[in-house]
Amino acid sequence: MARQRALNEEILGNANLWAGQRSLIVGHSAKPFFRQIKERIKNMQQIVYNPQKGRLETINVNFTDENTTWFDDCEDSHGIFSITDLQVGILIKEADYTCPLYLYDISRSEIGHDHGRARALHRQYIDKYSRW
Repeated sequence: MARQRALNEEILGNANLWAGQRSLIVGHSAKPFFRQIKERIKNMQQIVYNPQKGRLETINVNFTDENTTWFDDCEDSHGIFSITDLQVGILIKEADYTCPLYLYDISRSEIGHDHGRARALHRQYIDKYSRW
């Protein structure tokens, strides 16, 4: 009986240890998913779709709180995840694996840091220039 109890405690202990490791591996934490991403990406090369040139290109982007508006409340995978001011335009990124949209001669302040306006602008350019 004592041996069975010790065996049960060991199995239960291993199960709790495994659950804790799984939680770390999967990334369970108190922070929302998009906040975790925000903290990870800061300065990186990004492949973007440039509708003015009609092609994909690679640019260097520095994501900071000063130049990026993050939208944590994306309804679906095609919701706008962030808009970032660049030197000559903005970068509109969806919450999926598509390439962000790089637009010239517009800034976040011109669209009022607004999710709806960014979404409408994204749709306008994708519908107008998209051939891929």
